[in-house]
Amino acid sequence: MRSHRFLLPILLASTLSVTLHAQYAITTVAGGGPNNLPSLQSSIGTVSSVAEDSAGNVYIADSNSNRVLKVATTGNVTVVAGNGSFGYSGDGGLATAAALGVFGPAGIAVDAAGDIFIADTYNSVIREVSASSGIIQTVAGNGTAGYSGDGSAATAAELNEPYGVFVDASGNIFIADTENNVVREVTAGNIQTVAGNFAAGAGYSGNGAAATSAQLDQPHGVFVDALGNVFIADTLNSVVREVTAANGNIQTVAGSYYKYASTCNYSGDGGAATSAQLCLPFSVYVDASGNIVIADTLNSIIRAVNPSAAPVMIAGVSIPAGDIQIIAGSPGKFSYSGNGAAATAATLNFPNGVSLDASGNILIADTENYVIRQVASTGIIQTLAGNNTAAYSGDGSVATNAQLAFPSNLFVSTAGLIYIADTYNSAIRVFNPGGAPVTIGQIAINAGDIGTVAGNGVLCAVPIVPGACGDGGSPTSAQLNFPSAVAVDSFGNIYVAETGLPQSESSAIRVVNVGSSAITIAGTTVAAGTIQTVAGTLGTSGFAGDGGAPSSAQLSNPQGLFLDGSGNIYIADTDNSALRVVNTGSQALTIGGLTIQPNTIQTVAGTPPTACPDSSTGCGDNGLASAASLGFPIGVSLDSAGNIYIADSQNSAVRVVNPSTQAVTVAGTTINAGDITTVAGSLGRLGYSGDNGAPTSATLNVPTGVTVDSLGNIFIADSENSAIREVVAVDSTIETIAGTGSSGFSGDGGQATSALLDVPESISLGSAGIFVADSESSRVRQLTSTVTVAVVPPATTLAVGGTQQFLATVTGASNGNVTWQVNGITGGNSTVGTITSGGLYQAPAAAPASAISVTAVSDANGTTFSSASVTIAASGAGAISVSTNPSGVTVVYTSITQAFVATVSGETNTAVNWEVNAISGGNSVIGTIDSNGNYTPPSAVPSPALVTITAVSQADATVSGSYPVTIVTALATSTPTPQTVSPGGTANFSLALKANTGDPRHAITLSCLQSSLPSGASCTFTPTAITPSIDSSFGLAVTVPPAAAFLRNNPSGNNHKWLAASMLWSFGAVGIFLLAGTRRRGRRSLVASLMILPLLTLMACGGSNSSSTQNPISYNIQVQGTTSVQPNPVPIAVVKLTVQ
Repeated sequence: MRSHRFLLPILLASTLSVTLHAQYAITTVAGGGPNNLPSLQSSIGTVSSVAEDSAGNVYIADSNSNRVLKVATTGNVTVVAGNGSFGYSGDGGLATAAALGVFGPAGIAVDAAGDIFIADTYNSVIREVSASSGIIQTVAGNGTAGYSGDGSAATAAELNEPYGVFVDASGNIFIADTENNVVREVTAGNIQTVAGNFAAGAGYSGNGAAATSAQLDQPHGVFVDALGNVFIADTLNSVVREVTAANGNIQTVAGSYYKYASTCNYSGDGGAATSAQLCLPFSVYVDASGNIVIADTLNSIIRAVNPSAAPVMIAGVSIPAGDIQIIAGSPGKFSYSGNGAAATAATLNFPNGVSLDASGNILIADTENYVIRQVASTGIIQTLAGNNTAAYSGDGSVATNAQLAFPSNLFVSTAGLIYIADTYNSAIRVFNPGGAPVTIGQIAINAGDIGTVAGNGVLCAVPIVPGACGDGGSPTSAQLNFPSAVAVDSFGNIYVAETGLPQSESSAIRVVNVGSSAITIAGTTVAAGTIQTVAGTLGTSGFAGDGGAPSSAQLSNPQGLFLDGSGNIYIADTDNSALRVVNTGSQALTIGGLTIQPNTIQTVAGTPPTACPDSSTGCGDNGLASAASLGFPIGVSLDSAGNIYIADSQNSAVRVVNPSTQAVTVAGTTINAGDITTVAGSLGRLGYSGDNGAPTSATLNVPTGVTVDSLGNIFIADSENSAIREVVAVDSTIETIAGTGSSGFSGDGGQATSALLDVPESISLGSAGIFVADSESSRVRQLTSTVTVAVVPPATTLAVGGTQQFLATVTGASNGNVTWQVNGITGGNSTVGTITSGGLYQAPAAAPASAISVTAVSDANGTTFSSASVTIAASGAGAISVSTNPSGVTVVYTSITQAFVATVSGETNTAVNWEVNAISGGNSVIGTIDSNGNYTPPSAVPSPALVTITAVSQADATVSGSYPVTIVTALATSTPTPQTVSPGGTANFSLALKANTGDPRHAITLSCLQSSLPSGASCTFTPTAITPSIDSSFGLAVTVPPAAAFLRNNPSGNNHKWLAASMLWSFGAVGIFLLAGTRRRGRRSLVASLMILPLLTLMACGGSNSSSTQNPISYNIQVQGTTSVQPNPVPIAVVKLTVQ
């Protein structure tokens, strides 16, 4: 039941939140590399260009991972620009946090100061990273593709997908403005076209004339020599051209123009450079001697031109005057070979970039080989950086140093190991976040490191023969095809759902046996230490096999996988739009009225192979799951009751199949037996809406992952919204817990709801938090709740029917309310015991068969919880329940005594000894308690503020009961101004609680101590109740009755007249007696005197009753208050009132 309790050791003063807002911190736990890896072990992606600074550090534009990498002279690789996501952001901040354009940076240059210039091609800008600060800024282009701005500020100009950039010795920036077919120069912040004629469009013309009148065709590379001559890789014209600094004219210096039409021309080696044929050169570099080095990209070679009048030796190749010659690569061969031998015998793979280092070695961006290669002056070629993979590195290193490639799925084991379906690396990798090494199969992974446990990073091409793709062999030697889901059984065996492409199709479920003995899964034997297909026909995509052996069935790109507690396999057979189940047991399995025989596969939801054609028809919602249609389901999960959750991606909904014979309620929606029903999202409606409302009124956008925690909270990877959503079980509402609805990468170390995710595809829950496969950022990210819950006492023993007060301390959230459960049942029941909203548990009348767990779930996120165990004592066994008088007290005030009561069961001697925090009788710091259970808190709040009062049986010291309370500072106000009022009037007082007094979360109901008021008076408070953390000020109006009533009710107001009248009556009576009894004049004189005395007194007191003068009377009125957790009235203030 929901508690309105907020019990903090440290009192907070902040606004109470009534809306559920999950609060998580976010960080990256795997991926984001390569960082601090040796260059030859690093994956450096699709390298489009390469440059070197004056210190010898090499910079690489990695258009695959959207980053700029640095190979330091130490040999380690780090990221210097780009966060791996696509976008245009980050100017003015650290370059490593910036987003670069889709398909990544292309050209790169480094000036004399070490500043890095990046052609951010698809953002149509040039950006600069400061060497001194690491800050990135745009220095040319305004982010809009176009052609404008010549003669004006470069940052206001329009560029159009610039590919190449170069900075000369004077700091001028030269730009290959590719789609504008021009080369432009930025000088002193202004931009100007220096070659090409935008108005004339693409073409090949103008040699021998002004460069600004010539036509270029998509120039990709630009270089400026020491004399200021500009060299242009005029790519689609397949030539290299030079703009002479002296006169501004243009001419071709290498290549013979032809129009490329899908076929490359190659000729001319050993002859005049201008007679040779190149094929789409992307880059050009000129050495100090004027030799021109060209990346002849589509011929897959590097060529050099000797423009001088004498032969030269370049990279071990002698080139006659005026000639062109290959210096690296083999024409028309696209592969990776030749390291350690002559560069001219090696093979390259579409080299996009070329540069020279300070020693004259040639650096080659060997683009599709994913490496930087270096050709020494001797002509020997070696790999300088890269491991020949696009994004697969870091095994054996810290997980955040590693690089992943679009991971699509995760599984967190009970041991906390994170299994990653590293989809585009075709591998299953494991991150060990623990404190000790682990071994999985034959793979040892140190604490904090990542390692591959299945797959070798190579796709399996058309695996149609037995034993293909490594089946039956070592898992790490096997070939996987785009693994899209991973799960682990209770023995640690790894299950992999493989998808594929038409040319590398798997469509199968494969199992890695990590043990030392063979296992049998659904009729298929998997030998120890091997991988084997257990469902689907490896290499064949289709739909077939229901009712038969799983290994003979056909699947179609299965992307979801889940194992239940019995080891049965639930498969999201994505392209068949079906949910299929493999019964791995020895008994028939019944799901929603369908019977699945042992070792067979069966469709339990969907109408394969057809997807729901029109979501407006409902796709079978609220009907039998076996008759309903799905739309490319991806994620699948089960809750503890066996309900099946499906991320129905095309229908943008999460749907649940009830496999039982009774109706169930999930997230506020009732699902009949055997039916399928939407529980989150609006079937067929794409969008991002509905937070804080009913989940079925919200919209999702291609949900791809779903999982459920032990409390029934549903977590959804809302992939195209780049968000993680949660359906909160305690009130059946939906919330965003990570992401903003915009894609990107940011926010590590901060609140998850302020962070950017990039198409998160799955989530998995572990004891350390929520783990997200943030696919497009190629990272695994962790959400850690900033909310914590602690329950005291953590364990207790009760007699049947006994009671125990539990307290929940919530930190990290302004909403400190909790919902109490007993064995997962909100509020409990008669079988397991009940619990109130205030945490008061009452044991059942009979000892239950199961263990009892009392749980407090934070209302701040509906996810964070803490539990306590309850043992129900056997009949006749000793037990003690401690309570308060009055009952229900959980907050006490400094120095104000509170009574406790111990109820002893099972002992003839019911006497107890009292303790405070296990100290007999307590002490002055934590408070004292007497033998009768009267507890007096200390005069100051201790730390921690929560104390436990314990009663220990005097008959058996092992029998005890406890009761936790929180101490808060006694309520107090500033001294209000005394007021004076006449009878019938009203006195108004203004009061305000002093800071940090009272319980900050519970409303105080205000009242006056009746005995302190004038009789018949009333007091009115505005407001009638206050909460110290919200509204500490209040008003008090005391209304005094009219004069007659006041005097009648308050006789002390006429006490002098009453005294005189009494004296007159008394003395008069005496006088009459004396007069009647005396005969002497002396006695008459005495009587006369006695009669005069009261008359004088009466006159001194105002004479007769015709006078209305009122003597002042003062009252000290006590203001007091009660709360739901302290029903005893406690004093707050004393106000002084005078009535006259």
